Amino acid sequence: MKEADVSIFTFLPYSHLRAVDELGKIVLLHLPRRERLRDKDNIREIKEIRQKHPRIKLILAQIGRSYCPSFAREGLKYFRDDNGIFFDVAAVLNPEVYKIALNEIKKPLR
Repeated sequence: MKEADVSIFTFLPYSHLRAVDELGKIVLLHLPRRERLRDKDNIREIKEIRQKHPRIKLILAQIGRSYCPSFAREGLKYFRDDNGIFFDVAAVLNPEVYKIALNEIKKPLR
């Protein structure tokens, strides 16, 4: 299988998503594909997960693997208004990525 063929649903199948949604739990997701957070297929699949499974709290690891500013700048805008999507910052070392994330994602603290 080529990297481009790897879907989120390859390693996070619908049956698992249904179970997590029923329980209202968290999924920590490491995005596949070379384009990471800005990948159009990743964006579509994340939105599908949130639409079909609204009780899941979805954490996108490493700000969606945005180690460089271009990934954060181009990808974060698609998720700014979804209060069920969160981001962890592990392994993100670029201060510009933090600046973009903090300016782009403005969610109420719970």
